[in-house]
Formats: sequence, structure tokens, C-alpha cells
Amino acid sequence: MEKKIIILLMLCILMISGCGKYYEEPCEWCDATKTKCFEKEDGGKCYICDVHSKQCLYCDKKVQKHYSSPTGMEVFVCNECYEEDMELMEAVKNGEFEDLE
Repeated sequence: MEKKIIILLMLCILMISGCGKYYEEPCEWCDATKTKCFEKEDGGKCYICDVHSKQCLYCDKKVQKHYSSPTGMEVFVCNECYEEDMELMEAVKNGEFEDLE
């Protein structure tokens, strides 16, 4: 009886800790197939590998934020790069780059 309980507990722990965590969908950035699912700002889903979801896209620091870019891809960045991107997106939105040729 004790063996059955131990086996059931082990199965439950394995199911809780591992199931549904990784997917075989390709990463949006590199096509790797061990990915995690993230929800986009528009409500859609995207699949990103560990490398691109844990390292800043620009400087390789630890990821602290992610956002949907104007192209629709999820961008994973550190706090500093996030602030820079938000400033740049605001400048583009305000038309500060329209006169550049």
C-alpha cells in the first residue's frame, strides 16, 4: 500500500512540475523547438526559446520585461534597454524622425 502511495505522489509531482511547460513550436527568433508560450499584448500567443526569453535581445543581460514590437514580435529585454526602446517608440510616434532623409 505504501509503494502505491509513493508512486502516486511521484507521478503527481512529475505532472505538476513538467507537463505543459515546453512546446515543440519553433521560436519566433531562432526556430529552436523547445519553447515556452507567452501571451502577446494583442491576446495572441508566441513561442520563445529559453535563450531569447532569458537574455536581453540587445545586451545579453537578464530579461526583466517583454513587449510587442511594432512588427508584432515579442521583444525580451533588461530594464535599461526597455526604457531606451520605449523612448525610441515614443519619439517615432511623435514624428521626431519624419524629417530625416
